Amino acid sequence: MIVLVCFPVMTGTSHAQSVNQEYIGDPAFLVSGEFLAYYNSAEDPLEIFGYPITVEFTDPITNTRVQYFQKARFDLELTQNGTVVTSAPLGELLYESGKYAQADLNADNAVCHTFTNSNKVCFAFWQFYQTQNGEEFLGLPVSNTEINEAGYLVQYFENAVLEWHPEKAPGYRVVVADFGKIYFDEFVGDPRYTKSDPSAIIGLVRTPQVNVFVERAIVAPNSQQELFVVVYDQYQQPMPGALVTITITLPNGNQNFFRLPETNQYGISTLELMVGDLAPKDVVYIEAQVTNGGDAVKASTWFRVWW
Repeated sequence: MIVLVCFPVMTGTSHAQSVNQEYIGDPAFLVSGEFLAYYNSAEDPLEIFGYPITVEFTDPITNTRVQYFQKARFDLELTQNGTVVTSAPLGELLYESGKYAQADLNADNAVCHTFTNSNKVCFAFWQFYQTQNGEEFLGLPVSNTEINEAGYLVQYFENAVLEWHPEKAPGYRVVVADFGKIYFDEFVGDPRYTKSDPSAIIGLVRTPQVNVFVERAIVAPNSQQELFVVVYDQYQQPMPGALVTITITLPNGNQNFFRLPETNQYGISTLELMVGDLAPKDVVYIEAQVTNGGDAVKASTWFRVWW
């Protein structure tokens, strides 16, 4: 009989944890994968998108993966060429023609650009549009410059709204309005999605990830070791109560099976093992399978017996 333990020389899982993720803001929300890549593609993400204000979730109406930011909403759309992240047309959705008075800029073509829909973008708005990749992130203008109820010059674009704040310092007077927050508060308003700890959201689909490792990488025959299985979700939050089974494959091909205790509040389950009388240089393989809510994932490692 033999029991074994080893340090994580190799680990793996059927749901690979992406390194392309980052907690942003305070309180911090996780932005990951294609959403993070799109966020960072802007020269100044905070100026264009602001901080995230929700977790990533599936819109119950459109069945699209979305995430809201102060100034935008990201949509993950399925196309013939795969998935593509786009900024939702919040400016177009919230624009009300005739609500605000047109601004009399008295501007000529030297300081303006006229788009194919005949709307003009002028002065600092046009400069901002050019320097901040407006075609990609703002879209086409859906209005000319107007004066809102607070007396600020504003202009609506497909994906955002620009405001002119003369009280700010030069270089900071063009501001992208917080239309991501405005749209979320008015049309979604579900507090489940605004919890910065995604594991606390009722109904959120949590995908288990697993790592398995041991106390020591090299063990002597007839020695004790401890095996650790760590289970967490796609948001790097621990998953307590997961079912853990271990398969240990010995050098002669025989296998031993163990049922570990359910993971604790930190997402960890452990097993103490006794290594039997194995020969030096023997390698023992360990596979952990974790089940949580019907999802099963696996991770593996191995260790070597030495003098």
